[in-house]
Amino acid sequence: MAIHLELENGSIKKYPTSYKIYYSKGENSLFDIKSKCNISNKCDHLDCAIYAAEYTAKNNKNHFKLCIFICTFWFAAAIFDIGLGVVLGGLYALFGIYNIWQSDKAAERNKELLEFRDHGTINGIIAYKL
Repeated sequence: MAIHLELENGSIKKYPTSYKIYYSKGENSLFDIKSKCNISNKCDHLDCAIYAAEYTAKNNKNHFKLCIFICTFWFAAAIFDIGLGVVLGGLYALFGIYNIWQSDKAAERNKELLEFRDHGTINGIIAYKL
């Protein structure tokens, strides 16, 4: 679910209230969708949206750090055998860049939600919850 906020200028912003928790079970990689209040499919709480944005930003930064570590490993392996190491290192580098971009987007959503909670505005424009 998500929280919808309408700005005074007529635009509508949508903020997710849930986040994914990834885990592995044997050979399969799975995820659960959670929210702070544990009502993942019907939640429209502002606090849940703030928590989801914080969690997503922190989680994506951790994935970025992991990608940098793996990327360094593959590039080091490529020094000894040019080929697959360069390709895999490049893929992990792209995945890391994607994660840091997603982290920045989540941090921006968190900033906007905190401003709405504290002042009733988003980027200085008055907003209303739909």
